[in-house]
Amino acid sequence: MTTASVAAATEPTPPEDLPPIVDIETAARRVVGLLGTPLHERATVAALESEGVRNVEAGRIAPGCRTVFELGALVHRRAMELPAPPGAPQGAAEAVLSFRRVLSTYGRALAYSLPLVAQIIALVALGVSLWGSARLSAGEQTGIALGVVVSLLLTGPLTQAMVRRVYYYWFQGDVRAARRVAIGWMGIGIVTGLAGSGAVAAIAATRGGFSDLTLSLGVVIGVQCAMWLGNAVLATISRGWFAGIAIFSPAILVWAGLRADWSPLLAHAVGMAAATVLLLAGAWWFLGRMARGWPAARRPLPRAVAPLEIAGYAAWGIVYSLLFFGDRLVAWLGGGGDPAFQPLYETALEMALVPLLLVQPLLEIVLVQLNARFIQSQDRTPAAEIDAASRAVGRSFVRLVAAAGAAYAAIAAVVWIVAEVGADRLPFGVGDLMATTNGRLTLAAALVAYGCLAVAVGLCSAFQLFSRPWPMVAMGGIAVAVNLTVGLIARVAGPPEAASLGLLAGSVVFLVGMGVVWTRASRNLDHMWYAAF
Repeated sequence: MTTASVAAATEPTPPEDLPPIVDIETAARRVVGLLGTPLHERATVAALESEGVRNVEAGRIAPGCRTVFELGALVHRRAMELPAPPGAPQGAAEAVLSFRRVLSTYGRALAYSLPLVAQIIALVALGVSLWGSARLSAGEQTGIALGVVVSLLLTGPLTQAMVRRVYYYWFQGDVRAARRVAIGWMGIGIVTGLAGSGAVAAIAATRGGFSDLTLSLGVVIGVQCAMWLGNAVLATISRGWFAGIAIFSPAILVWAGLRADWSPLLAHAVGMAAATVLLLAGAWWFLGRMARGWPAARRPLPRAVAPLEIAGYAAWGIVYSLLFFGDRLVAWLGGGGDPAFQPLYETALEMALVPLLLVQPLLEIVLVQLNARFIQSQDRTPAAEIDAASRAVGRSFVRLVAAAGAAYAAIAAVVWIVAEVGADRLPFGVGDLMATTNGRLTLAAALVAYGCLAVAVGLCSAFQLFSRPWPMVAMGGIAVAVNLTVGLIARVAGPPEAASLGLLAGSVVFLVGMGVVWTRASRNLDHMWYAAF
């Protein structure tokens, strides 16, 4: 679950059609455009918060206001004087999503998975991907696989922090500020990749020089870190279609290079570098085009405030990455010998990722629905009944998360049946790998584990909506510790596939922990809503 989906939960009008909120008048017109004539001040405050207005912004919009609530009182007074535009909602957000909006939300959420989707298509169509081909040596394949995971771990906190800030400005219509943030963080991604590559080179030098593994590891970290930031920016600004092109087309370059007898590592390095350049250049170009004609960007958050705004999401980025990829490090590095790519383990996990990739966008829809139902309940409920209405919204949210979990279970069952019944028809020898006992056990463990993660992340979406990342970080940190500890013990005592036991144990702990946290927090939903910002 991305921070981007949280900020986009209210589905505002695209920023190119909206003026930035700079004073009471523009704020009031934005509220009326979203809600129609608001029923009371709480609805106005909720609308302002959904547009990214925080306490720190209130004084800039209306001098003297210390909180969004003080600003909301002034904005509400002006909004009551304005006529509702034709077709505007009347008094509350709609809690029922239209079919078109469901598809739009699903497609936007799926855009974040385009790197994997595009590479699956490339693998099926061309027999190669940016990250793998049959001509790579075992050391090169290990280095590339390890580099992809390490680059995700290094950039996880950067991506979460960047998307949080980009959306903060994006849905206020301050496109120039969003552009400034995106370009700055993409630059940090470039520096992070180069620093990681330099660290690998230094380690290799102390060990007598580069091997296939360390050379490919250094190359991948150097070019991949910035790639994830560029992909996140394009998905955030609804240009995920270009990200798909930018990731798929370099795979054709890899395929052509291998056919021309290039060094396999060189072909893959050129392809990954091309993907990174295309993503960064595309993000820079689209943002520059969108920012034309807009007023100067507002000043960045004060240095004393910025860490408070992004620290929790940066920490969540680390935890989130380790929850999904930490077990791979255990499988590759925990055997006591040299690091080695494990084809059977990777195949099982990639198959288990299929239902997860398809269901994660459903969690974005759950988040949008939670936001809409909560605003609706607050708008239409008498003050004396607010607590009961909030609890009802909480129960409906849990049912929606459970429905997403059921959808995952259904797709996972199909994947299992395909692996059991149609294994001989699967390409690239997948069937042979899954026909083994270890293959079946790993696939089963991964399917259950990812199902637990999907449901737990669904519960996490409420805490992201309420700008409370630290409960997710705390429970996720415990789950990561369990994952790595159990996985390492099992890996030392057994085959590489035993690392899946750590993934399973950590995922169950995370689900149970988030269930407990949600049960306690759900008693005070209305308080969290109004205290969120």
